[in-house]
Amino acid sequence: MSSNCPAWDHPGTERNKEAIVFGMVEFQKFSRRNSKSHLLDHGDLKTWHSKIFAASVPLGYYAGNFRSDNQQYPCLMVNSGVGAHPGAPYQNVPDLMRELSDEMRNRTIEIDGFVKGHATPTDRARWVVMLAALYAGKFVRIHPFLNGNGRISRLIANYIFDRYGYPPAYFNPYPRPAVGYAQASDGAMVGNFNPMFQYLLTSLAGAVT
Repeated sequence: MSSNCPAWDHPGTERNKEAIVFGMVEFQKFSRRNSKSHLLDHGDLKTWHSKIFAASVPLGYYAGNFRSDNQQYPCLMVNSGVGAHPGAPYQNVPDLMRELSDEMRNRTIEIDGFVKGHATPTDRARWVVMLAALYAGKFVRIHPFLNGNGRISRLIANYIFDRYGYPPAYFNPYPRPAVGYAQASDGAMVGNFNPMFQYLLTSLAGAVT
């Protein structure tokens, strides 16, 4: 990243943290109102990233915009990832996010039909967790935003759980979970979504027992 581009490494002040938490709570309200009738897409994720992080970014357009080769946003013309695991090249992010939206729309419609049929409770739960793990995991792998990708991915999983009437995967999606989540995210970054599936399945099992 150019030296003219301010780093966005952490929320900063307590006031900024409060603004992020407030934005995430508002997303949860949106999810409860809309998840059963509205299919979440890349446009929604940009909108909510902006709402959640607008007060904490060091440069205004960091909030609500994907990494890309858009000359209007030169500081987003950058590659990003988690540790040694790179996300998608910034030039590919907008197309990959549109493709992810289309894929998840089709998968959600398929699973809607499945769970309304004669699925057993166990099969129903496994299909829903699979959908949440794929959506959140593929989002993490693309790593479309400069920062905040983990928090948005956790909201994605909660949205999917909401849609099918399950308790949230993350009761407090703001902090990075301490146990198991790092392995799930690391797996997603290299295209292995099974750890994310197992993590969310364990989360659901703990919530409903």
